[in-house]
Amino acid sequence: MEKENVMSKEERLFLIEALKRLVMERKPIYEGYQKFIQRENEMKKFIETKDGSYFKEEK
Repeated sequence: MEKENVMSKEERLFLIEALKRLVMERKPIYEGYQKFIQRENEMKKFIETKDGSYFKEEK
């Protein structure tokens, strides 16, 4: 059974280019999110080392 070519070569190239553009538009958002998560983890470590635990119980 032969595979049918559903899309032409031009259509495939257009789709690939559109996906590349979409990824590049989202990349800064993703990198910003990664930096936010990294800073949050650093703050948790700082609090843990300073107080002994992340959730300090008030007595």
